[in-house]
Amino acid sequence: MWKGNLLDRLSLEYDDFSKGQKKIADYILRQYDKAAFMTAGAMSEKVGVSESTIVRFAYTMGYDGYPKMQKDLQEVIQNKLTTIQRLNLMEGLSMEEIITASFKTDIGNLRVTREKNAPQTLARVVDILMEARRVYILGARSSGPLAEFLAYYMGYMMDNVHLIRFSSDVFSQIVHADERDAVIAISFPRYSMRTAEVMSALKMKKCNIIAITDREHAPPAELASHVLLAKSYMNSFVDSFVAGDSQKAREVIAYDDVVDGLFTRIKNELVARMTADSASAEACLDLLMIAKYLERIGDHAENIAEWVIFSITGIHKDAQVL
Repeated sequence: MWKGNLLDRLSLEYDDFSKGQKKIADYILRQYDKAAFMTAGAMSEKVGVSESTIVRFAYTMGYDGYPKMQKDLQEVIQNKLTTIQRLNLMEGLSMEEIITASFKTDIGNLRVTREKNAPQTLARVVDILMEARRVYILGARSSGPLAEFLAYYMGYMMDNVHLIRFSSDVFSQIVHADERDAVIAISFPRYSMRTAEVMSALKMKKCNIIAITDREHAPPAELASHVLLAKSYMNSFVDSFVAGDSQKAREVIAYDDVVDGLFTRIKNELVARMTADSASAEACLDLLMIAKYLERIGDHAENIAEWVIFSITGIHKDAQVL
């Protein structure tokens, strides 16, 4: 069995997978932190394939069953976190070595991008853009600067380019869009839900949507008429793990009980207030929603703390699912 990084191998062998196997690979690559602790049955429900297909996929990847692949994925996560924590080891490299490695990565990305996009696909996209009444360009979060860059330079060549800005009312900007218009949507991990929502709205308006993303089965690709692939080896993860302080993580977990207790107390007080004074019901409901959101923030902080402990000890509270 190949002993390298499972996530890298999934990316390397992706093109040789069947349609069902690509669905599994896509889910693991996007949600590896969740997949590492899922049973084969739970993953089959999330991916939309049979449990036997999940098990066969593990054997295809060279494992002696699904639990072996799952355990290896847990080790990958732990090693991945350790790699992030060790980024300061680059201090031992010369500036020339760092620059050379960076250029090699970029050259590899460009080569794969060229191989993934057929000339006829690129020609068809050009035709669509040239024939369109308007060309809308959108990208949120880390893809926002890419959308602005593309819109800026396309604006020199075409006078019908419209950059969708997420800083204002998005849907008012596309109210007149229809089947005569084209859309370029840029989205990379972690894929923006706001981008997906706008793409869905434009798809309902029958616009010709061109997605620029990293994989053919990525969420933006599912909403597009045409897909242009741009390879990127950038892996995203929760930056807070870098700290690696298990004692502080345990303090966060313990304090979540305090937050839960405060929420229960506030909820009871607000219910009592609404019962005694019906005129205050609307204000009390608003306060209850605010309290609930704060309680949920506490839950998310607890989840992050649990993963910090896992990154240090290799033990996760949900490990019993194996």
